[in-house]
Amino acid sequence: MIRLLLSVCLVIFVISLGAQDKGIANNADTLSNRQLEEVIIRAYGGRHRLLTIPASVGVISTSEIRNQAYHGLPVLLNLVPGVYAHQGTLNTNRITIRGIGARVPYATARIRSAIDDIPLTNGSGYSMVEYVDPSFADHIEIAKSPNIPAHGASLGGLVLLSTLPSERVQNTHNYQLTAGSFGFQQHQARITHNHSNKAVGKLMLSMGNSGGWRENNSHRRYFGGYSGRFRPNPKTEISTLVLLQQMKAYIPSSIDSAAFYNNPRSAAANWKKTKGYEDGRRLVAGITLEQQLAKEFQLKATFYGLDAKEEELRPFDRFNENRQLAGFRMQAGRTFRMEEKQIGLRAGTESFVEKVMFGNRANADGAGSLGDSISHNRELIRSVAYFAHAEYKTHASYITTGLYAQKLNNSFTNRAIMQNLLVNDTYRTAWNFSPRIAINQKIGKAMYAYASLSHGFAPPSLQETLDSQGQLNPEIKPETSRTYDAGLRVISEKAGLFADITTFYLDIRNLLVAERIDADRWVGRNAGRAAHKGVEALLTWNVTETPWPQLSHLKMKANLTAGDYRFVDFIDRGTNHSGKQVPGIPRLSGGVSLEARHNSGVNGKAVLEYAGKMAMNDSNTKSSKPYALLHFMGGWSGKINKINIAFNAHLLNATNAHYASMILVNAPGQRNQRWYYPGLPRHFQLSIRIGFNS
Repeated sequence: MIRLLLSVCLVIFVISLGAQDKGIANNADTLSNRQLEEVIIRAYGGRHRLLTIPASVGVISTSEIRNQAYHGLPVLLNLVPGVYAHQGTLNTNRITIRGIGARVPYATARIRSAIDDIPLTNGSGYSMVEYVDPSFADHIEIAKSPNIPAHGASLGGLVLLSTLPSERVQNTHNYQLTAGSFGFQQHQARITHNHSNKAVGKLMLSMGNSGGWRENNSHRRYFGGYSGRFRPNPKTEISTLVLLQQMKAYIPSSIDSAAFYNNPRSAAANWKKTKGYEDGRRLVAGITLEQQLAKEFQLKATFYGLDAKEEELRPFDRFNENRQLAGFRMQAGRTFRMEEKQIGLRAGTESFVEKVMFGNRANADGAGSLGDSISHNRELIRSVAYFAHAEYKTHASYITTGLYAQKLNNSFTNRAIMQNLLVNDTYRTAWNFSPRIAINQKIGKAMYAYASLSHGFAPPSLQETLDSQGQLNPEIKPETSRTYDAGLRVISEKAGLFADITTFYLDIRNLLVAERIDADRWVGRNAGRAAHKGVEALLTWNVTETPWPQLSHLKMKANLTAGDYRFVDFIDRGTNHSGKQVPGIPRLSGGVSLEARHNSGVNGKAVLEYAGKMAMNDSNTKSSKPYALLHFMGGWSGKINKINIAFNAHLLNATNAHYASMILVNAPGQRNQRWYYPGLPRHFQLSIRIGFNS
């Protein structure tokens, strides 16, 4: 049904042609530092200027999103200091922030994600942010703090996709076709509307497929999304969001060292034999009401829901999961203004209920023949949270403090049919309290210093609360973290320079260790403590005066993350790993880019990415090799008979570097351990975008 709906709508859009979006809100990668001063950050609730926010926040701009070759969200996130994303395939990713989440197998956890006001983190703690087509976002914010009262608490931070178009958006239509190596093809149609600034919105539809460069690596995906806001009067705003996504992706899985170096295109033999795949369909929807009840008093309420169906064929079974989640968030705020001072107070609550039905059947011959049922399971996850936030602002200072409190109940029924085992129980957490305090101080004409102290936590998933017999382990505790960071932002309008440098220290306790006890079964244990510390830096230079007057734009950007991530006190099954490096995260990573635009509309960009070696297991006996990737992009944009046209070409991994785009931390087994997901070799993408303003 989703496929038919998207196909019909896409045909209509192709006939109507299209145009490039205009009037997008300013963000961190627009042309001038004057505009940079007006960058608006929404992650911490309300609207805050980037320069004055008392936190380390990365921003991926509209231009970066639109001009990036399509490889999904994780590749974009690697542009941000403090963030490192593994990408095995389009449907196998692991996003980390300051090393948090690096040891989670096959998925993103321990950090939160959201799209506008709607969470994309399910009740089990796993993020679904990579299932959103990144080009649907206006911009992306990465808040590197475990406690963000407006969006909840985690261990590492928040990835927030902002989709709402600004009031300056025009009525446009556009269509884009992209094709590339390994049979890659994508059609995308987009329309934006603006009715007297009272109703603005955008609708995007896309279809894509690829044969994949590895064996058993093809995929097919469909995406549709609408985001809009309606203002019936000056005191009321209603925002809506609807997302539909379907993707069937075959799984080559990880491979061992011999295959990685000698035949990286190969799939794991057992996954190739069974033609393993993941087929998922997801619907996310929400509505937000913002109402000004009195002068300086606001009320905001969001109602949201999720429906997701997953099927995965694996060498050992076929797994099915259905999730339905419904929740709401409500907050009230009051602002007090006194001459040049301002005090803001906000408080609210959030609650959700999620029902999960999952089970599996045997893959009888390892080639896809379904056998007897193995298990039928049910979860009912209920969460209640309260939060409060206060802020004090002057022309030079911004001080904020907040508290987030959550209680979680997970009632479950596990029925292991072959073992004739039935378990009914409930895992309950005590109230988890996470405070935060932060300050930003202007210390010069164009210099801002900031510091923060915050606490976060991450409850265990259902698997991590059970022992090897499927019984509840009441001793399991949530992981907790204390984060200390301090930074400095400097901006020079005359020189076109912006710099942001941050030092951080994370104290993580009650580390959860995932111990594999079967092909797809883990149990969790609290095993110790870790310390993550380092420095992250961002430098951008918008060259205001060049020796070539025909260049309308010249910009350089560099980012660097240097960290030391170690176990402080960590004993796993009798082995002492204290003092070892936390696996799955490079100690040094970064990148440099240079982009230019000619007055004729010709543009080009070169990007160099680097990731240092990283430990691959807790004992640090295995390490990956460092790698550097070089990418080139060139194109032209302009008008022909009032039709906007843009051509772009991408040459990716131009040096054909051999590297692992994802590693499987603590790969099981004693021989032929499958550590590696090989990264794409040299490849290209070509795109054309056409359209008009109505």
